[in-house]
Amino acid sequence: MSGSSRREFCRGLWGLACLGVGGCKIDPILDIRSEDDPLPLAFPELPPQIPDKLADAETTLRALTEQLLEVEVPRLTTGDLRVRLSEDPAPVKHLVELMRSFGLGPAGKRGGWVQPVMLDLVEPTRGASLVALRPASEGPVVPPQDQPADEVDAAAPASEGGDADPPSQDPPAQDQTVVADQDPPSEPSNSSEPSNSSEAAPPGPDSAGAPPTSSDPPEQSPSRAIDLTALGAFRQRGAAKPYVGLLVLGPVIDYKSPLPAERLTGHVAVVRAPKELDLASIDAPAQIDAIMSAVRDAGALGCLLLTTDEGEQIERLRASWQRQVRRAGGAEQPMLIEGVLAAAARKPILAALGDDDTTWVLDLDLAMRSYELEANNVLGRVTGRDRPDEAVVLTCHWDTPEPELRELHNLRLLATLGAFFQLAEWSRRSTPPPYSMVLVLSVDAGLAAGQSVHAAWSANFGAQTTALLALDRPTIEPLPAVALSGHYDASIVERASRVVAADGRELVLDDQLSMPSLAPYLRYPGLVMTIGAPTPEQLEGLELPPPSDAADEADPADETGEAGEAETGEADPGEDPPEDRFEGLQADIRLLRNMMLALAAGGR
Repeated sequence: MSGSSRREFCRGLWGLACLGVGGCKIDPILDIRSEDDPLPLAFPELPPQIPDKLADAETTLRALTEQLLEVEVPRLTTGDLRVRLSEDPAPVKHLVELMRSFGLGPAGKRGGWVQPVMLDLVEPTRGASLVALRPASEGPVVPPQDQPADEVDAAAPASEGGDADPPSQDPPAQDQTVVADQDPPSEPSNSSEPSNSSEAAPPGPDSAGAPPTSSDPPEQSPSRAIDLTALGAFRQRGAAKPYVGLLVLGPVIDYKSPLPAERLTGHVAVVRAPKELDLASIDAPAQIDAIMSAVRDAGALGCLLLTTDEGEQIERLRASWQRQVRRAGGAEQPMLIEGVLAAAARKPILAALGDDDTTWVLDLDLAMRSYELEANNVLGRVTGRDRPDEAVVLTCHWDTPEPELRELHNLRLLATLGAFFQLAEWSRRSTPPPYSMVLVLSVDAGLAAGQSVHAAWSANFGAQTTALLALDRPTIEPLPAVALSGHYDASIVERASRVVAADGRELVLDDQLSMPSLAPYLRYPGLVMTIGAPTPEQLEGLELPPPSDAADEADPADETGEAGEAETGEADPGEDPPEDRFEGLQADIRLLRNMMLALAAGGR
């Protein structure tokens, strides 16, 4: 190509480039906010660990939470979700919907809202139960048949080939005897038994006064078996199936004395309960579990606990044991039978086991069945802005495994939901904290099942748990202190002290975790804590101002006419009672929220 041709070619390319640039219209992007511009906040700026200093933010959060509680309190305390069984999907569905409405993101398995927890459910069948103590020389005690009587009676005539008569005319025992006596005469050529020939021949003069020997069974001595079914509450924590002839160790063992492991192995132990065991106490189930565990660890196959209860608490215990939920594939080897006996069983059992010449065994059939089911933890999260893979966890179990503690469970759940609702609102309207915040509503099932599953899972998957917090004792009345228990360090104590001091209260420390259901988390790295109202014992050693000081300061105002009338007039309108209705809940919500913000601001 000549030089002039090259010049023409380059001139043409330059012209095309100018046309291309001129034809492209480049507009500035005006809607993208610069990182330096402040975000529009519904709440004023504030250090996240002490959000309560701003009255406007506090007022807004309280009003929003009031609306939430107006809906959730009736439903969870008196409505359709008052009884929340561990395997019931309805509460799980409701909690997932609540987390969605809070604006949370899912934090469960494989990016979902739930985490499966496999359980074994044991429940009664329609059969009759039996627990009987008998001498080993006697035959097994048979439980009452649950088959209808008309079916049993109809079966006997059908085997004879005749028409069925009314049940009242054909007692089953007589039919069986008749059938057994009529079978041999059907083969006269082979009939060689003396009982049959004497039956066919007419009675002779020598046999007129002789008692019959073939048709009447010999008299049996009365049974010494003791039916314990109605005298106690029983459960099987292992396989729900009947057992016959379990060896019972005698005599009765005092629980306070050393348990003889060499004698207990392979036997059912009968143990006299300690005097301090009060079946009416709220701690009775835990005390019974501790006694049963000690007897099991000594090698016993089962345990019958003799108490002085007259029967009222035994009935309550029996009702609570009718339905049991257990961890599927539990590692512990349970005993075959556990029972708590009323006072009426003491005398016959003591007399029976005091006989050194008799070996006693236990027959049992609790008429129970077991099957596996799936329950669920529910998990949601607020993603942290700096360390999204490290999380501070707020937890509570959502089910009500112990009916007598239902009110406590409800208060904990409502306070936990309210606190995380405020955390989500705070993060949405302001700025998310550096660390993620995760809400874990676990299925406890009375055995910390969901907590164990989540603790193991979160150690390897999901966001790493740096700290875990739960509400222990809810606020029933205003108290001058707050208790922090569990596994914590000096930095946590400093943050908790600041949070509590903002409310004008003292912080009480307890290095023993006050909620055993959180113990599975102690096996893994991370702080595990509870916070809540202190016990009376924790308040005894504190030097706190008397609560009457505030009231004394208010007395002069009450004595003045207009001031007193003004204060009285403010308490009368109808808008005040709704504000005081959830006072205790709002105090716990505020405490949990501030502690979570303090933890999420600096992790550990």
